[in-house]
Amino acid sequence: MAKKTIQDGIALFKKGDLDGATKIFLGLLERNQDEASAHLWMGNCHVLDNNLDAARVSFRRALSCGDEAQRSEALHQLRSISFTSLLQRLLLEPPLRYLLIAALFFYGTSYFLFQFPRLQRVAVAGQLLSVGVLLPLFFVWALFIITYFVTHMAFHPTKRSIGVQLSRVFIGLGLLSLFPAVFFALTQRTYLWIGLSVFFGLFALSLLISRVLQSIGRGLLGEASPLLMLSLFGSPTMQEVPIRIEHPRKH
Repeated sequence: MAKKTIQDGIALFKKGDLDGATKIFLGLLERNQDEASAHLWMGNCHVLDNNLDAARVSFRRALSCGDEAQRSEALHQLRSISFTSLLQRLLLEPPLRYLLIAALFFYGTSYFLFQFPRLQRVAVAGQLLSVGVLLPLFFVWALFIITYFVTHMAFHPTKRSIGVQLSRVFIGLGLLSLFPAVFFALTQRTYLWIGLSVFFGLFALSLLISRVLQSIGRGLLGEASPLLMLSLFGSPTMQEVPIRIEHPRKH
């Protein structure tokens, strides 16, 4: 029986058969631990399985034993993983629940401490921390997450669905509302208009940060954040996740 080659593994990988591709790449590495191409494609399998820690190990091995082209590809993938990990922490795994629990805890504890005259300063500090820091941070972070995904849909280069159109209308209304809100906040100086101006200002800032992150992602990954979409929707085939993967040539 003929031994499987790396091309056989690549063919299975592109069909979405990650288990079959992984077996071939592992077999190649058992015969030669310094086979940089196998480490690269093994790392790509880990990427599509969303096992980013294992992918880092594979790409670092390729970085240590590959030629110039292979090292360049491994470094590219490592940077991509670092960027995607940052997005996951910001958008998919943010500690919002802990912020909310901490805010409620400090606020509730402060009411109990107000019963003790000597601890009233501590109680006030607890309420300020809860209402002035933790809750605003919770809402600002939640607004950024919503804005990022709306922006990702609104500026998608190929989709033209009703969701894209609604996202664009939502963004347009949000930006247009900023100007009257700021104007009335400066002239009327009521809590309502000041609050609205702050809200729409944070929306505009979140939109700007989202576009910057998506632009960086496009430069690293070929689109805004395919690994992030992979984390949300599971393991699609290679054609559905256009991560830049080129078979490195040996010199």
